[in-house]
Amino acid sequence: MALNRRRFLTAGALALGSGTLMRSSAAGLSDADWRKRQLKSAHRRRRIIYNDDGDARYKGYYGPPPKDDAELLQRRFNATLDTQVDSYFWCIGDGQDPPWGLPQPAGIKDSNTTMLEAARRADKEAVISVRMNDIHDAFGTVKYPFKLNNRRMLIEPDGAKGRYPKSDLRFWTWSALDYAFPEVREHKFAYLSKVCAKYVPDALELDFFRHPAYFKQGQEAKNLPVMTEFIRRIRRRLDEIGRRSGRPILLIARLADTPEKSVRMGLDGPTWIKEHLLDVLIVGGGYAPFWTAWTEYRDLAKKQEIPAYPCFNCSLVSHFGSVEPMRGIASNWWHLGADGVYLFNPFVPVDLKKVSAKMMYADLNHLGDPRTLVGLDKVFCQDYFSDNSVLMQRMTADPPLPTSISAAAKTIPLLVGENLASASGGKKATCLLQLACEPADVALTVKLNGKDLRAGELGKDKLREYPVPVTSVRHGNNDVNVAVRGNNRASRLNRVQLRVRWS
Repeated sequence: MALNRRRFLTAGALALGSGTLMRSSAAGLSDADWRKRQLKSAHRRRRIIYNDDGDARYKGYYGPPPKDDAELLQRRFNATLDTQVDSYFWCIGDGQDPPWGLPQPAGIKDSNTTMLEAARRADKEAVISVRMNDIHDAFGTVKYPFKLNNRRMLIEPDGAKGRYPKSDLRFWTWSALDYAFPEVREHKFAYLSKVCAKYVPDALELDFFRHPAYFKQGQEAKNLPVMTEFIRRIRRRLDEIGRRSGRPILLIARLADTPEKSVRMGLDGPTWIKEHLLDVLIVGGGYAPFWTAWTEYRDLAKKQEIPAYPCFNCSLVSHFGSVEPMRGIASNWWHLGADGVYLFNPFVPVDLKKVSAKMMYADLNHLGDPRTLVGLDKVFCQDYFSDNSVLMQRMTADPPLPTSISAAAKTIPLLVGENLASASGGKKATCLLQLACEPADVALTVKLNGKDLRAGELGKDKLREYPVPVTSVRHGNNDVNVAVRGNNRASRLNRVQLRVRWS
């Protein structure tokens, strides 16, 4: 059970004596018993995983850096207390020490210790997340010492800001490290080994989605075994540290939306799963979260009894200006058998003032259980790319939208994870199908599950609105058929969404 705020403030002392007991109890464990302990940790409850990029330790949206630990925790972590957030993933950077090469705020001795200990006191899983090849410096100035001293080991040694057009992958990736070099892998391994030995987290997340470039283009396939051996080495090292400390350190990886997309990047996720190199799998970057392609990884992981968590990039809340699509996504994921919900940077819509903190963080008590989602307003959508960069498309499943439409009807799949007919408490759902087309005034024939919908009116954001009888909406897969009528000119369908309101 999660701690409430009062218990959180006083619980630290209870854990002080536990380390020695755990070390002594683990010392004589057989390999089989140690594996059982790992599996128990791997299958702990994770209703919601909260991934925090860690920049709250510096100045930014909040003004100056936090003056002390209490202010750092108040900025983000405290919003997860008394919620369904069971795991806190704290990003410690990209391999530099201190994080991102920036000094700690004057009033904070070690922000990593602050966050991990706070998570443990609140009975949350305390996870270190590391960005395996962050490329934000491609748009600024490279200050990472290892990169400066080993420029030949960059994916584009002669690259520079402004040298490539935005449509060129090198615009994004030129400053990334090339993992084909043994020195790069050794540098990363040494860093991961050091931080895990120092902090002994509950788990280490290797965030391969930040950012998806690990080898020169065309060199990915031949380096698949190289990266797999690198993962094996990390796995062995975590087991060594875990044995010594008395508790397992799980290995978690965030990979592409699909196995095929991962392998194209030189990341052999299917082999890592088959060999049980991973304890937990995070699927995708959350840029096409309504599309169901993530279930390929779900099925692979399930065969090996590895929990799998699809990722929602909370920047989409900013895009919609509403939490309703996030609820629809969570409802769909629970329907599809997800082990939980992974939220990447849930604070971004609040920091950007796209939604209120009250609205965003209230859903930390809804998204983690399909029962607490019932009866809440939602949007069920079909995906289109929320990030059209050639970089993120490398790891994102190809959704069915946008697509061209003509006089011949085109079928768009639409998943609805909630059973709208089974709500209790006297609530009733009203549904509105919304389409976005180019041009906006094109005449359409629209059907939902074979039933004609009356002509739609043009609403907000040029979304054409079609009232839908609730009885026409299936729990699960639905088919939206769209065709151009009248002059038969071709058009483009950009968005299909079902808005559900409860009264």
